[in-house]
Amino acid sequence: MIKKTLLRIFNLYFIIISTILISGIFVSEICINSTVSEYKESVSSKKAEEVSAYATRISNQILVTDYLKSTNDTIDNELDVAAELYGGRILVVNSTLEIIYDSYGRDKYKTALMTEILSTFKGNNVSNVDWKNAKGTLCHGITESNRINGCIMFIYSLDKESESLNNITHTLNVISLAVIIAMLFLGIIISLVITKPLKGMQQKLDKISNGDMEVELDEKGIYEFKKVSESVNGMLTRVRATDKTQQEFVSNVSHELKTPMTSMKVLAETLLMQEGAPEEMYREFLSDINQEIDRENNIINDLLELVKLKDKNIVPNITRCSINEILELVLKRITPIARARNIEIIYESYKEVIMQVDSNRIIMALTNICENAVKYNKDNGRVRVALTSDIRHAYITVEDTGRGIPEESLNHIFDRFYRVDKARDRETGGSGLGLYIVSDIVRLHGGTIKVTSRLGEGTKFVIKLPLTQKSTNLDSVKSN
Repeated sequence: MIKKTLLRIFNLYFIIISTILISGIFVSEICINSTVSEYKESVSSKKAEEVSAYATRISNQILVTDYLKSTNDTIDNELDVAAELYGGRILVVNSTLEIIYDSYGRDKYKTALMTEILSTFKGNNVSNVDWKNAKGTLCHGITESNRINGCIMFIYSLDKESESLNNITHTLNVISLAVIIAMLFLGIIISLVITKPLKGMQQKLDKISNGDMEVELDEKGIYEFKKVSESVNGMLTRVRATDKTQQEFVSNVSHELKTPMTSMKVLAETLLMQEGAPEEMYREFLSDINQEIDRENNIINDLLELVKLKDKNIVPNITRCSINEILELVLKRITPIARARNIEIIYESYKEVIMQVDSNRIIMALTNICENAVKYNKDNGRVRVALTSDIRHAYITVEDTGRGIPEESLNHIFDRFYRVDKARDRETGGSGLGLYIVSDIVRLHGGTIKVTSRLGEGTKFVIKLPLTQKSTNLDSVKSN
């Protein structure tokens, strides 16, 4: 309950307003402190220069009149005027630390033990400001022949300057408050601008999460939100396409699985209805039933292989194999199908090519490609299979003289569940999984597969496979 409450409080709306507000307060404080510091430094420096100039002048008069040894009414009067002018107190101390003049009159002829005076007699003139008490202190040494014979101390008032400082600080605080209020409204406006489309996006995403896949996000407004909406809409388009393809696939596979069973049922019922049927009929019907069983078995095997290829825990069984022997085995299997339609198979290979592959899967991939070259070929056509290699890769080319593939379908033939011609695939027993499985097997081996085709002229597949597998420990590779 507490966690949910905190999440509601610390939402994006609150974070944006708080960030802008805190930033405004922080910047305002920095500006105020900086302005006040500069003012204090400027006033302190100017006042100290003014008092120091006066102290230098009066020190010269003290030396001329030998005031440190005997009193002088003129000097006393000038010091009285200066004390009144600066609204503070002036002390004059001789070399024995005796106070010979005090504008307050209370410490005259006493010994001066103030830290500032003692420091001045050591050769360090003192000047400091106490803004808290609105006063400044300046101790100036009275020097004759490079020897400090006395000291004059000014304690001057900063009441006017302090009042000006308070006025400036007050004005800055009012301006700062106005700025903070303005930034608060600005934060609210920015929050509304940002959170409003987010709320709309959230509502639509909630609909999507509840299964409404026809919803699309608005691709307008702030650039970042627009890009997010575009990405989500693109994802939804792909999901819808995949969902549609999967539904179509389920329908097609259901039909494909049902068709052989229906055929077998019809054949079996026909046999049961024929009393005393000749042995030749039984053999013919059983042969047809056997073909339907093989067809259904092929569809099921494709589905099982698809599941295996998507299992990331499945490790390919890599062995060292002769790709020549694998191709010869594949072509031997499809030769009867080719002969039935008088399709010529040409195999070209000029050297033995040894590779590290999962032989069973490579056989499956090559069988699929070569069978397609025969199935979708013309009667009396030709299938050319070529094998070449360089120092790193093997190249397998399968080229036919068949019907070809439409240009708009070339980019999709390796998509899962995609079928170029659904009616033709049903005739040949295709399920739309074969080329997808082929591309997965090729990728599993770190290879590539490319296709070119022209309608009415034929199709050409080129498979490029590395001779060695990088992820395979060569010491553990078996020899075939």
